[in-house]
Amino acid sequence: LTATNNLQIINITDPENPELESEIELEGERPVLFDHDMQTVAALSDGSTLNLIDIQETENPALINSFRFERPMIDVDISGSIGGVLVDPFDFQTFRWSEDGIEILDSLSGRGRATDVKIDGDIGYMCCSESGFKKMDLSDPENPEELAVWDIDNSSCKIYNDIAFVTALDTLIYMIDLNDEENPPQELSVESRVIDLDYEDGLI
Repeated sequence: LTATNNLQIINITDPENPELESEIELEGERPVLFDHDMQTVAALSDGSTLNLIDIQETENPALINSFRFERPMIDVDISGSIGGVLVDPFDFQTFRWSEDGIEILDSLSGRGRATDVKIDGDIGYMCCSESGFKKMDLSDPENPEELAVWDIDNSSCKIYNDIAFVTALDTLIYMIDLNDEENPPQELSVESRVIDLDYEDGLI
């Protein structure tokens, strides 16, 4: 996604010779790529406009629809026709989307500054600085239910498939097993302030 609001699809099968497959221009300013599931791209523009782009035909991407939220968006995740969005300052809203538009289904509120959101099938996760890390049942997206809450005041959050990392007090990282709600978070201390982290195959 370029600064001129063009979403470009680039073929990197041969990484030494990347080729531009196609591009599509979006309306608005300050574009940010938020999420994709290899079929649909969810991109933000103007701070609160969500653009959904069909990329199944990589040579011919098509804008499905756009929706403007009443408040600025912080993060979004999509899974099939269901999505979840964090809107400023700390509301998690579920929505259903199609070619006809976007329908807001329900919302859950937190306290403090929202930092991350993820949807994995029927399970959703949201992280707010004061109300902690929440696991939610989205099998009925019109009535999301809290399954578990880890009460951690946090400054940032990263959610992966089965592990989440929540940073607190600058030098403390909590590692949460998302498949075991009864297991307390594992504390990982580092020597200096955490700015960013990534995780893959057991390595942080």
